[in-house]
This record gives sequence, structure tokens and C-alpha cells, in this order.
Amino acid sequence: MFTSFSDLDPERERWDNFTASHGAPIYMSFDWCRTWWEFYGGRRSLAVFLIFAGQELAGLLPMYVDRFGIGPLATRLARLIGVGDGPTRTFDPPLRTDIASLAVRTVIEILIDQEQCDLVSLGPVTAAQVVTQQDDQIILVSKKAVTIKLPLKNIPVLSRNTRG
Repeated sequence: MFTSFSDLDPERERWDNFTASHGAPIYMSFDWCRTWWEFYGGRRSLAVFLIFAGQELAGLLPMYVDRFGIGPLATRLARLIGVGDGPTRTFDPPLRTDIASLAVRTVIEILIDQEQCDLVSLGPVTAAQVVTQQDDQIILVSKKAVTIKLPLKNIPVLSRNTRG
């Protein structure tokens, strides 16, 4: 997990080549994510995940962690970079389908266990994206919402409706 864009600079070309080759929107490009972070990061914490299969980049989940509320009512929410400020856009993080399920599960575990997040939001995304569906786990994306069901320690997952 990367917590600063300066640490990510050496991965910039690989990041952009991967997003371009996987048809990801401009909102997943290195420069767009970095610029958004410079303007809106503020007191939030950066949590960018580059997922590798061997030496090959196989997925990208550029996220941040925000805190809402005060004291014992405070909630830590992890979201994709770009979500939460400005106009609603769709964000389709590029993930190779053969590693998507494991990658998303691992990222959620890290965000919950290590970053102490209470909620994880992976939307809004387009209607066309379906990550995986199996008997023991489902990660579905529909036109109106992202629904994630994982049999992992009752992890709370925020489902965010898109406005379209």
C-alpha cells in the first residue's frame, strides 16, 4: 500500500500503461488521481494499492481513508480516489478478472484490519463491470449500485448508489 504519490512516481508509466490497456477511464490515470489528491486530499489518508501477479501489474485500486463524526461516533470510510468531492463520475478501477476477487478481498482486509476502516466503498462504477461471481463470494456491479458479499469476518461494506 502506498501512502504518498511521491513514493508512486517510479510506477507512473506502468500505472498509466496498465489503465490504458484495460480501458479504464481517465479518472484512473496517475495524473488525474494525483491532481485530485493534491486538491481534495486534505486531512485524509492515501491508500493506493498496486496489485501484482509476479512482476506484472494486474490491478490498481487508488483509494483514500476519510473520517466522519467525532469521538466514539467517528467512522473511518475508505473510498476510491475521486469519489466524494465534485460531480458524480463513474470509476472503474482496472483489475484483471483472474485476480479481481482475491485482490478486492485482500485490499478490504488491509483497510479493515490495518487501517481500521469501518466501511469500504468501491463505487460508483459503470453498469458493464462485473468482477466475479462464485458460490462462496459475489462481487457484482449493477447499473445502480455496487454490491459486495464476502464471507470474511462480517466485514461491513458500503454499497453506494449511483445517480444516473
